[in-house]
Amino acid sequence: MSHELTAFARAFFHGAVLVWVYDCLTIWRLARKSGRVAVDLRDLLFWIFAALYSFRYFYTVSSGSLRAYLFAGMFLGALAWKYSLSPIYVRFGTKVLKIIGRILNIPRKALKNLRKRLKFKLEKCRIRLYRPLHPEIRRKGKEKRTERTVKRSRRTRQKSKAGVPEGKKYE
Repeated sequence: MSHELTAFARAFFHGAVLVWVYDCLTIWRLARKSGRVAVDLRDLLFWIFAALYSFRYFYTVSSGSLRAYLFAGMFLGALAWKYSLSPIYVRFGTKVLKIIGRILNIPRKALKNLRKRLKFKLEKCRIRLYRPLHPEIRRKGKEKRTERTVKRSRRTRQKSKAGVPEGKKYE
């Protein structure tokens, strides 16, 4: 009788552990946005783990024979965890994981900005190195600045500085 009672108590504990592991997956799912496929895959992996975990326990306790008191112990342990500590654990764990995610997200954003700036600088250097080698290649839409266009742009700048009306000659 004492062997069955200790086996029942251990089964109670194992049932609570299985629900605790599932609560950890729930916290992960609530703290981090995941797609439906990822959630389904994690659930599938959990149920495979739960089956192997339960089988190992049944095999070590009763040489693989299935006993009703072992199932009852696991079921009652799962219910005890689910309706006593699980809501508090999930709520607290989700908040903690979200805070940790925000803290870890700060360096990630900084690294992302640094990568963008380095990429821009590298592309800029490549352009600077490329132009002197091939001066005949110019950007599309850019006209070659001639002596006439340089003079024209100087005159318009001087007009705007002097405040001369556009209809009058400037000299």
